[in-house]
Amino acid sequence: MTKRKAKTAAQKAQNLTPTWQMLCGDSKKVLEQFPDNHFDSVVTDPPYSLSSETLDTQSVIKVMQSWLGNGSAQFTERGYGNEAWDVMPGPETWKQVYRVMKPGSYLAAFSASRTDDLLKMALRLSGFEVVDTIAYVYRNGFPKAVDIGRALEKRLRTWGHQPPQSHNDSVRVQTELSGSSYVKSLKRQVKRPQTEQVVLEPSHELSQKWADYHTHLKPSYQPIVIARKPHGGTTLDNIMVN
Repeated sequence: MTKRKAKTAAQKAQNLTPTWQMLCGDSKKVLEQFPDNHFDSVVTDPPYSLSSETLDTQSVIKVMQSWLGNGSAQFTERGYGNEAWDVMPGPETWKQVYRVMKPGSYLAAFSASRTDDLLKMALRLSGFEVVDTIAYVYRNGFPKAVDIGRALEKRLRTWGHQPPQSHNDSVRVQTELSGSSYVKSLKRQVKRPQTEQVVLEPSHELSQKWADYHTHLKPSYQPIVIARKPHGGTTLDNIMVN
């Protein structure tokens, strides 16, 4: 190999050297390993606390009072899919994120339309400036709340209503994937089915009238909260320093 080719190969090898690192662990403990003012930006998808607790006014007030008093209270009820990890981090965690970010750097945090106000408050109380919100728009969402037509059908059947013989209900297969499910009529494949659940389809005049009505809107966007660590002076001053 000539000297020129060896130099070119060395340059290519240098370009292939990874400039990133993946660290697994508790975020608060991992952040403690980094010095102040270390990162240029942070992009994160924290837990949303999608539980009934965040819909309860008194629970929210209790957590807010703790946050305002520099406390570390959290929403404790299991959230999305009945998962224990779905607990929104409070100001105590975000203060660690704030510490390792450079002055003037930006943070993008994914959230849920139902609890993004709580995330913004946690960020504000940890020192961040909430700058804006980006709407991540998607089309494949479906209402996850109560189907009024099916709920009415269930109640009417407990009161003695009998559907006609020609009526068929759906069968839903419960899987191991965080409680996710699919309806057999959709002919979608699923691995490791656990149980089958009968889904009542409206057969009464009243339940048919309310078929496909839900208590919540169909989710079609996800807010991304944009926040910034304040800096001294102007933006240009900050750029010149960092």
